[in-house]
Parts: sequence; structure tokens; C-alpha cells
Amino acid sequence: MNIGQILETHLGWAARGLGEQVQAHLDEHYSPAKMRDRFKAIMAKPNAKKMVDGLDDDEVMDMARRHVRGVHTATRSSTVRARTRSRRR
Repeated sequence: MNIGQILETHLGWAARGLGEQVQAHLDEHYSPAKMRDRFKAIMAKPNAKKMVDGLDDDEVMDMARRHVRGVHTATRSSTVRARTRSRRR
């Protein structure tokens, strides 16, 4: 296992842990406003926080249910690799 694979594994564990936190909040019947605040605390980019602010209550709770298995992460390099692969086809 190389260092990149080890780092990817740790990133996956962290994403899964955030998903478990979201599930715990759902289990505790958090209000959409509290769930919205939790997502904004997780997200780093201002644009993502604005996106969450623009969601209505049902959309926030739907987003929470979709992320209980883990929070999606992506790096710029993985996005560039995906675009490069799609151009080759």
C-alpha cells in the first residue's frame, strides 16, 4: 500500500464518520434549521454554504438522508482526472 492509498483510506474514514454524525442528528430528530447549520459547519467552501442556505427544509432533510453513509469529497486533481478520462473516450 502506498502513501496515497493510505491517505485515501483515512479520507474515506473521515467522510464515513461525518455521515455517521448526520445519521445521529437524524435519529435525534434535529430540526431542518439545525441540520442546515450542521452541513454548513462540515462544508469548507462559501459557495457550498450558500447552496445549503438556498435549500428549503424538505431539501435539507433529503440531503441529510442521502449522506448518512458518508459525505462526498473530491479534490481538484480527481476532478481534472475525471475530465481528462472523459475526453479520451
